[in-house]
Amino acid sequence: MTGQPRFTVVVTDQVFPSVETERQMLAGIGAGLVIADGTSEGVAAVAAGADALLNTYLPVTGELLASAPRCRIVARYGIGTDNVDIAAARERGVVVTNVPDYSVEEVAVHTLSLLLALIRRIPDATRLVAAGGWGLDGLRPIRRLSGLRAGLVGYGRIGRTLASYLTALGCEVVVHDPFLTPGPGLPPLVTLAELLAGCDAVSLHAPDDELRNERDPCRRFLEWKRKRNGAAFQWQQWYGHQYKSWEHLGFLYRHDVGPGIYAAG
Repeated sequence: MTGQPRFTVVVTDQVFPSVETERQMLAGIGAGLVIADGTSEGVAAVAAGADALLNTYLPVTGELLASAPRCRIVARYGIGTDNVDIAAARERGVVVTNVPDYSVEEVAVHTLSLLLALIRRIPDATRLVAAGGWGLDGLRPIRRLSGLRAGLVGYGRIGRTLASYLTALGCEVVVHDPFLTPGPGLPPLVTLAELLAGCDAVSLHAPDDELRNERDPCRRFLEWKRKRNGAAFQWQQWYGHQYKSWEHLGFLYRHDVGPGIYAAG
């Protein structure tokens, strides 16, 4: 593309190795791509002439939108739009889009990997070997996946994909989702209390706004189990990022003495 572009698209926060695919696609409509530095101040500095924002994690606030008066669309790379001020966008006539199937398989596989790692006690075994130990002493019990019941809180695309993997491996799956009613092709639907009390593993697959009234009960339950059984919580960060969404929480896995929780965010 030569000369002045017809449109300007600003990438608010580049988290991928390259944006060459985006650059080539946008060139087809005469649009140029500007890469911001991933900060609100950096985006505001280059957004005055932006017709569109491509966004991943950076919060798109009303103030940020005000710095881009020509902007008509905020396109998110991911599924959720919780980092975009929807009300401010609506007020300014800015369309907000997402990618509903973004990383569905990747997140489901990653969550399954966390569960398998905990069931097979791989983190514990790794520490044992790194300390010069060997054998199964201190690692038992190691249970079969086919003998577990997994509870999914939220049953959207990722939850359904994960459920298909778990059932294929022989795991029993139950679901709590306040937006579903029993029907053909669905796993058993249970209350949140029933799910937490009766499952060996729990995976959370809903954003904060859909679990506003249920987030605290989950935490209170886990804290009660921890105090009662003295079980340690295992916290890790997913790709080094802090996420507010429950979608990025991994599995709670309960051994015979109580739960351990692996949170990916």
